[in-house]
Amino acid sequence: MILGPDFSILHVNRATQQATGLSEQELKGRPCYEIFHDASRPPQGCPLAEVIASGRGGTAELEVEILKGAYRVACAPALDENGNIQNIIHLASDITERKKLAQALRASEEKFRTLADFTYGWETWLDAQQQPVYVSPACERISGYRPQEFIADAGLMERIVHPDDKEIWEQHLLRHRQGDGPDNLDEIIFRIVRRDGETRWIEHVCRAVHGADGTYLGRRASNRDITKSKQAEEALHEKEENYKSLYEMIRLIADNIPDLVWAKDMEGRYLFTNQAIVEKLLIARDTEEPIGKTDLYFAGRQRAAHPENPDWHTFGELCVNTDGIIHASQRAQRFEESGNVKGEFLFLDVYKAPFWDEQGNMIGTVGIGRDVTHEKVLERESKQAEEALRIAEANYRSIFENATVGIFQSTPQGRFLSVNPVMARIFGYDT
Repeated sequence: MILGPDFSILHVNRATQQATGLSEQELKGRPCYEIFHDASRPPQGCPLAEVIASGRGGTAELEVEILKGAYRVACAPALDENGNIQNIIHLASDITERKKLAQALRASEEKFRTLADFTYGWETWLDAQQQPVYVSPACERISGYRPQEFIADAGLMERIVHPDDKEIWEQHLLRHRQGDGPDNLDEIIFRIVRRDGETRWIEHVCRAVHGADGTYLGRRASNRDITKSKQAEEALHEKEENYKSLYEMIRLIADNIPDLVWAKDMEGRYLFTNQAIVEKLLIARDTEEPIGKTDLYFAGRQRAAHPENPDWHTFGELCVNTDGIIHASQRAQRFEESGNVKGEFLFLDVYKAPFWDEQGNMIGTVGIGRDVTHEKVLERESKQAEEALRIAEANYRSIFENATVGIFQSTPQGRFLSVNPVMARIFGYDT
């Protein structure tokens, strides 16, 4: 279009007529702002107004209501011989689609930046020259340093790596330099030292970034603060080591006492055995073999190995029966259990008790048995000797009382201690 200094339309081309739907005659003489902006005066930022005021050309991007779009407007003054504006050449380019694309691009960028900025992890993007392009705000929460500090100082990340983990980081960077193919994924766990001196554990995962045409664009990385889980892992490991040490101590104590020690579940399967029960009763390979097995398993194995001798192993059933008593009574009790093991008699003085878990549930039985076979043999021999002595005394008394001759017993001084009836009558006594 060609416009006058008073904003009036002097001439329009065919494109303007098509865009407005008006002929040149209908447009001529009318103010341009009335036609294109449906206004009574020029819009704010009107380049024509600036040209008229300054005498110099100008451009602007304006929304044109009548044409329902965005246009890039350029105005250039045509001056007369005295330097006064004679008219203005007005060029308008339809940039509606370009504006829409630009707005869509900005919206997309804003969406993805918002998504990246609000991720809980510390996200980074290094370009092909390993210079930071983007660092998410989460880096400050984890490291104490702001995103701008990492972007301005490419060596900051390497400097905050914990001294003891420098080699891990350097090997990681070396793998980057050796190849960044499409599937080049790398993961490491290392420590950093925060701005305040606190140490944090970081799980770092990164991979190469490539454009649609395969162009290498750098690396994308995610840093996750795993300090709490690492501390929990270390605490668990320490607790496991303590439990292991405690178990080893209990194992040593149990294996060094001569008494039989064990624990069973509610089905009678062994949970724990010491060396003594393995050697003296179960005849197992070691203290681990009985775990998960019952007394009858080992009794059956011994009997199967010596079918010719029914008395080779008779221990087993009685043990099971006393386990049932503990299950029913749910209190500690003492038992005497005996039988043959490897053809030899074995007598045990046994204490058994319920095995309770931390929630107060009965999960089995625990027991300790002392080998009192020798004591029982001595006790039996002592009773036999006492019985033999009683019988001998009875025989002696019978002979003494029923003898047909006088019998007496006296001290060396001749004092009578005892006399039989015949001897009493000889001396004139009844008894």
